[in-house]
Amino acid sequence: MAGHAGAQQYRNVFPEYGSGIEGYGKRYGAAFANHVSATLLGRAVYPTIFDQDPRYFYKGKGTIGSRVLYAISTAVIARGDNGRWKPNYSRVLGHFSAAAISNLYYPPSDRGASLVVSNGLAGIGRKCSIESRPRIRSEAFHIARPVIGLANPVLLIR
Repeated sequence: MAGHAGAQQYRNVFPEYGSGIEGYGKRYGAAFANHVSATLLGRAVYPTIFDQDPRYFYKGKGTIGSRVLYAISTAVIARGDNGRWKPNYSRVLGHFSAAAISNLYYPPSDRGASLVVSNGLAGIGRKCSIESRPRIRSEAFHIARPVIGLANPVLLIR
């Protein structure tokens, strides 16, 4: 988010925000609000409604091409609570709902359908890079996924 806001500041995206630290802060705040609302909606609210598992299941093996295609496909398909693959309504609706909400805090001159579409597609596209990130593994420790209701992930020893 900080880098995204910095790039927007450099390119003077949303000029109504101004320049300097104040303009950067507004851009950062908008990016942060968009991220938080997309995460809340796409990983908590919509998965509950559509009975989907919002986690990303790391493939880790196979050719680079197959891993890239897998990562891209998970932007639009997800495992349901029954273990079957189905359209990823949670992620798509989460990002587009957050993009629609962003019309409340982006500058009035930049609001509208184009802002919703660009923010929604950008949010979905950012998730496609997960498979290419380096992954650190440890034989002794494994960090479990947080259980709903717990503030921090639980550290389990194998």
